[in-house]
Amino acid sequence: MINMPVASDGGHFLKRNWREVAPAGDGMGAVRWHLLGHEGAAHVGCLRGLAYIDREMVQPGSRSAEQHSQDLELVYYVLAGQGQMIINGHEVRVLEGDAIHLPKGTPFQLANRGQDWLTYLIIAAP
Repeated sequence: MINMPVASDGGHFLKRNWREVAPAGDGMGAVRWHLLGHEGAAHVGCLRGLAYIDREMVQPGSRSAEQHSQDLELVYYVLAGQGQMIINGHEVRVLEGDAIHLPKGTPFQLANRGQDWLTYLIIAAP
């Protein structure tokens, strides 16, 4: 659950800029920057109630690889651009400012049929 409480206060301060993180491509058209991870993860571990926060972009005329997360609840927040999220075979238009909640196990893919990059944050929780 995204708003779950954590066992105790504390943790440590961590600042990361996506421009200083090595990107990873998905082989289809999306590029991801792993910004923050769960406490204990090397170099990014600071989150207690979330699994990770990543920035991802889909290049114009491309799409991300189809994916689903059996063990994570996901929220996608569109930062720039517009596209389509394909969820269980149904297309939903997404644009800047949209927040999309995907329950655990939901199959999805993002398509960018526009001429500008589609940019979003991915927030994942167990």
